[in-house]
Amino acid sequence: MASSDAPPLTQIEAPLPSESEFSEMFHTLLGVPVAAENIESNSKTAAYSLSLHVDADGLLVGAVASDITFTSVMAVALAGQSPKEADDAIHKGKVGLDLWDNYREVANVMNVLFAGDHFPRVILHSVQRVDLPIWSRLQHAHFPSTNFQVDVNGHNAGNVTLFSLSTRDDEELIDLLLTTGAEAAAHDMQVVGGKLIRLYDFHKPKGIERAQLNALRSALNIFTKGAAAVMTELLQSPVHVKLIQLHHQGWDDYAATLDTNAFITTFRLEPLASQFVITFSPGLSMKCLDCRLSGSDLPGALRRTLTDLDVALLDPIGKAVVNELASTLSKYIPVRAHIVRHITEKYMMEGVTLSLTWLVAWMTVSIGGSTFDASICFPIVPLQPVLIALADEAAHGTHLPNPEDGAPLDDWVPELEVELSVHFPKIKLHMSDIAALAPGSLIGLGQDPSALLLMSARNRLFATVEPKVAGHKLAATVAEMIEDPEEFIDTY
Repeated sequence: MASSDAPPLTQIEAPLPSESEFSEMFHTLLGVPVAAENIESNSKTAAYSLSLHVDADGLLVGAVASDITFTSVMAVALAGQSPKEADDAIHKGKVGLDLWDNYREVANVMNVLFAGDHFPRVILHSVQRVDLPIWSRLQHAHFPSTNFQVDVNGHNAGNVTLFSLSTRDDEELIDLLLTTGAEAAAHDMQVVGGKLIRLYDFHKPKGIERAQLNALRSALNIFTKGAAAVMTELLQSPVHVKLIQLHHQGWDDYAATLDTNAFITTFRLEPLASQFVITFSPGLSMKCLDCRLSGSDLPGALRRTLTDLDVALLDPIGKAVVNELASTLSKYIPVRAHIVRHITEKYMMEGVTLSLTWLVAWMTVSIGGSTFDASICFPIVPLQPVLIALADEAAHGTHLPNPEDGAPLDDWVPELEVELSVHFPKIKLHMSDIAALAPGSLIGLGQDPSALLLMSARNRLFATVEPKVAGHKLAATVAEMIEDPEEFIDTY
């Protein structure tokens, strides 16, 4: 229950950010250097756009007025487009629908600039092209405000003014702002110029391009095989990792899905901006600890709070999986993995990142017949260079389409060339035997001549074959198709 001494809601001012807070937030969002410098007067902000931000009860908390330079530069920088796109908009004095839609994403992130102890949840109400009379009234009203000149690396500097509106000093102006904001929001829900534009909601974010999503899915399927291999080696027990789905989620929604005592590793993929997150469910953590401590495949222990010793034992596994992810992505864009820290209680995740949109890769990890959950969180904006590189690689014919995504089989199957490999089982030799090898040495492969071999395509086992001789060449007869290839990987 709130204290009777607490000031009424309408008398609490929403906090306004400092230069460093403003710069750091946009640096995290855009992944490029952003410098904000206080300027004395908001008269330098020739307002073009106005975003309104409300609390959980719909009461107006703050507003952000931006000139056309700030509006277009932020929209272009968010999408990683050329600065020329922003220059064209500034020259024409008009921000097109695509950039306007991008700016909504920027406006939605600016909710956090007004969040504080009294306003823990701030929501974007609307974004409108502000007209001169409203801007003039807002300029001369007695609302607390702060003004920044903002320089985004590689772009023109723009101006922006932030107002704290929660004190209700001018009810008539507050009502006018909400009315025009509601009209703008209703207008934006209509089809304008053949395109449906809408307020950006991080709980229901826009999808990334289909080609990029498909290419990332293919890369992650390769990663899961490598992750299974490194975990098998560390745990001395067969491990299988399978990608289940890629899903857009807001940070709060993702955190709500996690159990208490999940093992969370935050890491960077330098030089990409922001932090990435990989999470082991409590059951998976306990199973990994069982295998490491006993060297055998025991049932999962009772869930409990992870100790410092537990974290030390799990650390090599987290590092190995993160390094495997970096190794997979480095085939498309050079990245280096750097572990930031391990978190053992999900409430400690606060501060790991801003509430941006994430692309979450949900996976299952099977160890000795038991299956557990794991996930990797990719912040979408910093991931853009990887997505572009993956899609570009796929466009040049090195990407295998995924029929599960609805690509018509008849369109691509006849034209594909696929490399097939036949595998003998691995053998072990003493170092002394290896040192004694010379031309003509005979090595036993440990395989019965009548035993079947395994055949794979694109690192995926799909058939058993019987070796044959056709003329003067070795050949193979398909003995059996593998319906579930993953079952055979650990035996190979």
